[in-house]
Amino acid sequence: MDNSREVTVSIGLPTYNRAHLLSRAIESVLAQSFTDFELIVVDDGSTDNTEELVKSFQDRRIRYLKHENNRGLMASRNTALRESHGKYLAFQDSDDWWHPDFLKESVRIFDEAPKMIGCVYSRIEKKYMNGELLVLPKVGDSITNGNLLSDFLSGGYLVTLQAVVMKKQCLDMVGYFDEDFQVFGDAEFIIRFAEHYEFAFNPNVRAFLEVQGDSISRNKKKRVEARELLYQKHKKSFERYPHAHARYVAHLGMSLTRQGARRRGLVYLRSAVKSRPWHLGYWLRYLKIALLLG
Repeated sequence: MDNSREVTVSIGLPTYNRAHLLSRAIESVLAQSFTDFELIVVDDGSTDNTEELVKSFQDRRIRYLKHENNRGLMASRNTALRESHGKYLAFQDSDDWWHPDFLKESVRIFDEAPKMIGCVYSRIEKKYMNGELLVLPKVGDSITNGNLLSDFLSGGYLVTLQAVVMKKQCLDMVGYFDEDFQVFGDAEFIIRFAEHYEFAFNPNVRAFLEVQGDSISRNKKKRVEARELLYQKHKKSFERYPHAHARYVAHLGMSLTRQGARRRGLVYLRSAVKSRPWHLGYWLRYLKIALLLG
């Protein structure tokens, strides 16, 4: 396609050695009822037949870019952002897919939404390897629109990147993905976005995710390291919301102690107690670890 052509929506799809899964993701994009988009497939140095597969789709809206070396998921997302020409941005992964009306409904909501709305998100259906299905946000969740920062900070990641469409102009304030994050990079980006902009909710299930066994996000040690990095980066925002702050650092503290880092974990448990000094549960966790350390 014409690489300078303006479009309404730019879709970034990073992939690495997932040719066996990629067709469904691409087909779900090409099947969208809203057709004014570009699909930017960023191949992060694959050694399988990813390039051949992508180029087999004869559609001028697809652009294929390849990193010479494997640079990681966040770097691939950033490559797509830098190459995008759309008014809005959307994100897809190689093992996930969309309902045909995902883009159409998201753009319509933007057309009707107040200017402070920077992101529209939909419900997702997540399928695990054991066959378990989970729909998020759950029906009945109390906060689904507006300022969702405190929800994200408390660990309630209601918004999944594959289910969002956001205004590209917001990147001027938010910035790009932080490439220091191997895990939770998407969540960190969403939190940073929520520090500046509000969200609008589409209650329909419009994104479908499969949790693959080779996902780095399933590595418990990496997850805890990323949670700690996320906290340190957004500490000031956490401290604005004592309930969310206490919940997050208490979980982080216990996770660290389970991995043997008891003294570091105790620091976070003490922080939870300071944020909510009348919460018995936080005191009990803190005292338990303090006694073990003597």
